[in-house]
Amino acid sequence: MFSKSMTREIFFFLLFYTFPLCAQTIEKIILVEPENGKITNNKPLFKILVEGDDISPSTKYRIELSRDDFETVEQTFEQISEKRGWSIHEYENEKGAIYRAQKPLPDGVYQWRASVYDGISYIDGKQTSSFIVDSIPPVEVTGLDLEFDPTTGFTHLRWDSVFLDANGNSEQVDHYNIYRYEKRSFFFVIRVFYIGSTETTSFIDKDVNKNIPGKVIYYKVVAVDKAGNELGRKY
Repeated sequence: MFSKSMTREIFFFLLFYTFPLCAQTIEKIILVEPENGKITNNKPLFKILVEGDDISPSTKYRIELSRDDFETVEQTFEQISEKRGWSIHEYENEKGAIYRAQKPLPDGVYQWRASVYDGISYIDGKQTSSFIVDSIPPVEVTGLDLEFDPTTGFTHLRWDSVFLDANGNSEQVDHYNIYRYEKRSFFFVIRVFYIGSTETTSFIDKDVNKNIPGKVIYYKVVAVDKAGNELGRKY
């Protein structure tokens, strides 16, 4: 059994560990990621930096999301009540926190802001930023054409540009991923290789060791949008 004095000491130790009793000086809260206007997937990564005195790893953070310029707050991610997804960021002179959304956000345009708990109360940041959630991948790449050069062993690939997503809406393609694989049967695919990516609609496979005469090689090109969505990811 603990005595009253021991219980009191344990209580104050836990209180100090969780919420520092001495207030820190929070001078500035900086919203780093997502950058303003960035297109992200439906589980965005948030990065917050703070400037001030005596910033410690026990500092707690809060993120608020809105879709109506903060007339209402749609979601709140609070480190004090939910530790999953949070990590402390300390690199050289940078101090802050990183948070990965644990549940998918609906597609749309979001505004976000951050607050920092300094040991006594929350300090609200003056900055707000916005980002776009996009979970729809681009449509399947069409018009793939192959040309094998027996003198070099290179395979030249060309395909049509992609301008739509899987729902038929306008799409911003960031790059194309190229895969090479073999088939043992119609259903069984073996030896899938990611061999590169390109921002153009052409690619040269220079791996002559794979392009052996008599071997049947298949290629697949997949468009990747600005949010990193890829149809059938990964093939």
